[in-house]
Amino acid sequence: MIKGILIDLGKTILTNEDFSFKRGLIAIYENFDFIKTNTNLESYLKKADEYMYLYHERDVTNIEIPFKKYISLVLKSFDITNYEEDLVEYTFLKHAMIDNLMPNVLDFLNYIKAINMPIIIVSNSSLSKKALSNELESMNILHYFTDLISSSDILYRKPSKEIFDYAFDEIKKYIPNAYKDEIIYIGNDYKLDALGSFNAGLVSYFYNIENRNDISNNINVFYNYLDLINAIKKSLA
Repeated sequence: MIKGILIDLGKTILTNEDFSFKRGLIAIYENFDFIKTNTNLESYLKKADEYMYLYHERDVTNIEIPFKKYISLVLKSFDITNYEEDLVEYTFLKHAMIDNLMPNVLDFLNYIKAINMPIIIVSNSSLSKKALSNELESMNILHYFTDLISSSDILYRKPSKEIFDYAFDEIKKYIPNAYKDEIIYIGNDYKLDALGSFNAGLVSYFYNIENRNDISNNINVFYNYLDLINAIKKSLA
């Protein structure tokens, strides 16, 4: 019997239609005079590019590079150390990402809300829980979620078992007697979400938006949220 839900964010709840790291960096430069007075845009972007190697390593190590840490290294190169980290991070997010809701995800979230089941977002993101929560609040959907976990805050990235174990421990705060086989994990990335959560002992539900046909029999598959609602209803009957 399903007692709780862990769910991915990008391309599972939000569409992630367009992402431009450079666009976000330029927005930071344009919105904060303390950067403009210390350097020009060309030098700033060049220094930012020099530190991009940090992000190239995380797919190998599965260790997250928090954006706050990254941008602090860039700004420190220009002797900038005193600034509002949260505001700089959120400025980057608002301009780097263009997001909408996945089809029928509100139907799913309203159903989960109606049955009072805890649901926690688990996201691979260099952006903090605070920044992501602010974005969901601006889209008027934060209230649907019990909590949000970002790899930026705990450092481990999916498919590392550590992030799934951490998420399981968090959801157990709301359902103390739950076992892993009573918690489902929903995500759109086969390796990171489906196989990662299954290997961590959770019940994996793969949002097959790309119509893959090489899926393990151990993975539950759905193609739209209306079908997922029906699957959960059957499991609770």
